[in-house]
Amino acid sequence: LEDYAVKKSININSLFLDCLDKIIAKNFLVNDSARKWMLPVNIRRKKYSKYLKGNFVTALTIKTNSSSTEVSIYKQIRTHLKSGIIWGGWIVANAPKFFGVKKMRKMTQSLKSPYIGFCTNLGKWPLDKEKVTKSNHIWGLSASPNKFTPVSLSILEWDSRITIGLEIHKSLAIKNKPGNQILEELLEKICEKVNQKLSPKKLVIDKTEEKITSVPIA
Repeated sequence: LEDYAVKKSININSLFLDCLDKIIAKNFLVNDSARKWMLPVNIRRKKYSKYLKGNFVTALTIKTNSSSTEVSIYKQIRTHLKSGIIWGGWIVANAPKFFGVKKMRKMTQSLKSPYIGFCTNLGKWPLDKEKVTKSNHIWGLSASPNKFTPVSLSILEWDSRITIGLEIHKSLAIKNKPGNQILEELLEKICEKVNQKLSPKKLVIDKTEEKITSVPIA
C-alpha cells in the first residue's frame, strides 16, 4: 500500500477514499451523482497536553464525482490543509460548547447533511513508548455512522497490520446486498489498485448484524 502511494505521489487515505467512493456510488447512488465526503483531521499539536479533554478534531470536505481519482482527491486534501480551512471546521466542531446541549439538539433536528459519509484513519499504533504484543489477535473498529453521515470507513494500523471497519447506517436500505458484501467489494477494489490478491483466510466478518465488519488486509 505504501509503495503504491509513493508511486502515485499520494497518501493512503486518498487511496481508500477513492475506492470507497466508487463502491458506494455503484451500490447506492442514481446516475453516479456528485457527492461529498467528510475526512476527519486531528489537529492536536502535542502528545501530552494540559488540554487533553478538549475537542481537537476538525474535518475536510472532499468532493467527488465519476471522474475523481485518488490523485485528484489527494490534491483536494493538500489544498484544504494549506488554506487553513481546518480551523474554521474546528470552531464548528466546538459549537456545542457555545450553544449548549439543548439548543444543539434542536438545531440538529432540522439539519440536512450534504455528506454521504466519512473516512477516518486512526494512524499507526502502538506509540513509541508502548510495547507491541505479539499475538494472533485481530483488531476490530468501527466509527459509528449516523443519519448525517450514513457511511463510515475506519482505518487502523497496528504493528504493520491494517484493519478496515465499514459500517452503513440503517437509513440506507440494503435490500440486495448485506454490508459484508459491500466490504468485500471495497477490499477487492483496493487490492485491484495495488495489484494484490485478497486472501479469504484473512476475511473476518461479524454476521450478527450484517453491518459491522472488520478486515485486516496487510
